[in-house]
Amino acid sequence: MSENTAIIEINKAELALERANDIHELLELRDTAAAYEVLANARGFQEAAQKAKIFQLKAERKAGAWLENNVTHEGGNPQLSQDATVGLLPDGVSRSESSRWQLQAKVPEPIFNEWIDDCLMTGKEITASGLREIAKGAPHISFNSGENEWYTPSEYIESARFVMGSIDTDPASSELANKTVMAQKFYTFREDGIIQKWSGNVWMNPPYSQPLISHFCTAFVAKWSQGEFEQGIVLVNNATETGWFQALLKCCTCVCLIKGRIKFIDQSGNPSGAPLQGQTIIYYGNYQEVFTKEFFKYGQVLYARQ
Repeated sequence: MSENTAIIEINKAELALERANDIHELLELRDTAAAYEVLANARGFQEAAQKAKIFQLKAERKAGAWLENNVTHEGGNPQLSQDATVGLLPDGVSRSESSRWQLQAKVPEPIFNEWIDDCLMTGKEITASGLREIAKGAPHISFNSGENEWYTPSEYIESARFVMGSIDTDPASSELANKTVMAQKFYTFREDGIIQKWSGNVWMNPPYSQPLISHFCTAFVAKWSQGEFEQGIVLVNNATETGWFQALLKCCTCVCLIKGRIKFIDQSGNPSGAPLQGQTIIYYGNYQEVFTKEFFKYGQVLYARQ
């Protein structure tokens, strides 16, 4: 099995997880995710192992929510105490697992997605214990701003500005990010850039967690196809196995395959650890020769077939 095949199988299993509501289905999917992670690690499939770990955490969170809603106890929540009655738990769920999974499920979905996004951007290890630290309100964790925590290095922004002539709209930004991007109009998570009108030349480095990255890229393709903006440049991970990445490729002008991995910038202006996955810069517009000359310094540039 190749890594790409493994990733496709994991994505299929995640779709089954979205539909699953029975605890035994959730447990089976959680075990499937754990098996995928072991297999991927054994074969050196780093990206597949990472995706399998995220899948496993999603299954545990959904199982934890099921347990909280469906297992009734006297005297509060004995799942978290030594007095829990094991017989009340579904077969295949231990007292400690119930405790851990319920704690993981307490992390709100937006914060969970931001945490995953942060790990993907910086190469931090994605672990269940790390997620539980967020649930406990660990003081060193700060994922409550709702804004992107990591930013594009300025050289890529300036290259995009050079090719397009200006950056008029950034639909996935923040006040701090726009100090570098300097878009005439930018939208934070509060304004929800997906539903806003985009115009002129668009720069987009979307949130990398699901489902946000899929939603932003789908919106980009739709708005470009409808002629809502004139030019666009998108910076994303090279997730060639995903539907949203394939959709971006179908209507682009050319693509720069970044050599190495971009070290994104934290809020203090320091380069973070490079993410585990490589990045791609995708151009939409009429100046492919200008794009090629400017972005060739970052990696090979491929033209789309017209």
